[in-house]
Amino acid sequence: MVFLALGTAYALAVPMFEKPDETRHLEYVRFLARERRLPCPLAVPPYHEETHWQGAHAPLPHAVVAAVLLILDPLGRAGIASDRTLGLVRPMPDAMPPAPVTWPRLNPRAFLPSDWDVNRFERDERDRFPLRYPYTVLRGLRLASLAWGLGTVWLAGLTASLALGPGPWAILSALLTALHPQHAFMASAVSNDGLSAFLGALVAWLGLRHVRAGERGWPRARAVGLGAAVGLGMLARVAVGTTGLFAAACVWLAAGRSRRALSGLGLLAVGAAVTAGWWFVRNQVLTGDPLGWHLYLAANASFVSPRALWSPYFFAMAERGFVRLSFASFWAGFGWFTIFLPRVVYALLWGVCLGGAAGVVLAILRRGGAGPRPDRIPLSLLALHAAATLALIVWFNLRIPEPQGRYFFPSLAPLMILLAAGLRELGPRARWLAWGALAVLIVANADAFLIFARIYR
Repeated sequence: MVFLALGTAYALAVPMFEKPDETRHLEYVRFLARERRLPCPLAVPPYHEETHWQGAHAPLPHAVVAAVLLILDPLGRAGIASDRTLGLVRPMPDAMPPAPVTWPRLNPRAFLPSDWDVNRFERDERDRFPLRYPYTVLRGLRLASLAWGLGTVWLAGLTASLALGPGPWAILSALLTALHPQHAFMASAVSNDGLSAFLGALVAWLGLRHVRAGERGWPRARAVGLGAAVGLGMLARVAVGTTGLFAAACVWLAAGRSRRALSGLGLLAVGAAVTAGWWFVRNQVLTGDPLGWHLYLAANASFVSPRALWSPYFFAMAERGFVRLSFASFWAGFGWFTIFLPRVVYALLWGVCLGGAAGVVLAILRRGGAGPRPDRIPLSLLALHAAATLALIVWFNLRIPEPQGRYFFPSLAPLMILLAAGLRELGPRARWLAWGALAVLIVANADAFLIFARIYR
């Protein structure tokens, strides 16, 4: 209920298209609803039969939203999907609005400078309450997308119960996911972020269940199902494929690292290939690039700027550096990454996360009694889940500087579980730290809505 209330507020408070890439994702959805087929990317410019390249992306989130669009639109296929005169998607500007150089300081009277331009698009009068068609339908698409976010919260709680045991710390993991400002903001958008987070959480839950069960029950069926979950994730966003490393580790451990592990890994691969292989074969046939990487680079040619791993971009704590901007936008970077919270909120979040990270290291390395702690293996697996996502994001930023925190969302649930586990390990005052973490997230969401009230009034 907490997440539904928060996500609904974000869905209604922010005008349409003022969420990252919402225009492009919506156009992909409209194409699928109108044409009833997948778009055909081309091997040469313009790389796509439509006016933009988004259709080369994995189709699962857009196909689901397209079906919802046809159900919600009273005009059906002849409505928003086909009518090109509605002006739903305005031309993209040549340049982004000027982004702030610094985050606002804590100021109870004015959270933002008066000359801070944060709107990407001009507000359509039909998108003001009371809403008028077609924005009634578009807002409905946002609300329907909340189902994936709600599922992510639910799976975070289930996975935490496997890793930490049922009880208050599993509940804390679910609450951290539910109150996560950027998750609620993006889960209530026409986007692929919500489904990516859900399927990443699904892989985490299925993987830990498989490890707990070991060779009992139906290990082969579980391995195939785990592979299918990885495949579905790749159909939502190719980057979710990094969860395959986590899934492989789970299969290996469940088999006791015996010869049966090889057959389990084979079944895992079969499940993923049957589910998602057709998409990558199709891309190879049409473009010669199964992952669509060269299409993405060509579409973002103006942003391509290769750099070395040891460049200051990755290590300097500059406001536009990788670490600082990735962290800020992971927790709360709104609009088209032009709206940030007061600095004090991020300072508190840094404190919570650093404390949680220290606790996770202690939980993984510490031994008690005659053997390792019972939760050491699941926490190590969840850390692998998150580390694989981080490695892919760093590799991506070696070519294109996009330190966007939402790219971590395939590992959102594991990260929140690790944070809860780390806070638990910090001693007898852990409960106060947990309450403090929740209080920081509540303040962050409240700050966000105060800012939105000023910008979008």
